[in-house]
Amino acid sequence: MSVTAFIAIVSKAHAHILRLSRARLHDLVVSDWTARAVLRYWRLQLALQRSLRVVKPVTARHGTILLGHSFVLLLGFVLVASALTTQSASRRQAAQASSQDILWNPSTTAADAVDLREIFKAKQQEVRSTPASPPLPPPVPATSKLAPVRPTGIFVPPPGSGGDGLAAIQTVFANSPGLSWALRVANCESHYNPLAVNRYSGASGLFQFMPATWNANFPGQNIWDPYAQARGALAFYNAGRQSAWTCK
Repeated sequence: MSVTAFIAIVSKAHAHILRLSRARLHDLVVSDWTARAVLRYWRLQLALQRSLRVVKPVTARHGTILLGHSFVLLLGFVLVASALTTQSASRRQAAQASSQDILWNPSTTAADAVDLREIFKAKQQEVRSTPASPPLPPPVPATSKLAPVRPTGIFVPPPGSGGDGLAAIQTVFANSPGLSWALRVANCESHYNPLAVNRYSGASGLFQFMPATWNANFPGQNIWDPYAQARGALAFYNAGRQSAWTCK
């Protein structure tokens, strides 16, 4: 086909289209849209039918499996319940038979009864032969005396302390304000023991005086005498030499 012929055909078609009225063009467009909508509806309907054909066998298979499981469970429950009821009935019958045997079967003879009495007597003799536990001591009556009230600020020695060392301190520091100080230092140094000796430093006595310090300040005095030790500590306290002791 030549170009001239093609142009002629296109021009004729264009002229034919121009001769069409506007209403006819509208009918053509509407009919085209309707045809497309019908085709799409048919396609959706076919797809839905295919999906239903696939789903129906699956649901039917699941329903069959569920029904089978339910039937098996029901059958097992019936079998277990029947077995339990038969076991309970047999146990009940056995218990009744044993109770009847115990109540009505005279199986115990006179010799068995004599043996039981002999065993009971032997047990009573064993209980009587066991020595009785010693009686508890009577409770100690509470004393009505009250503990002596110590003035506040005075050092209280620990329990178990005392002896000549504590008596010497209380006698020598009786009216001195350094009584509490002396009690604390003596407890810390020697625990109120006049014969205490420090094997490392050589400190001796109630207040643990060093031998050189004792001989320099109290010549001729017995370092093992608790009263001499207390008087020496009182002299140091009155002279303001409490720092000579690091043990407070």
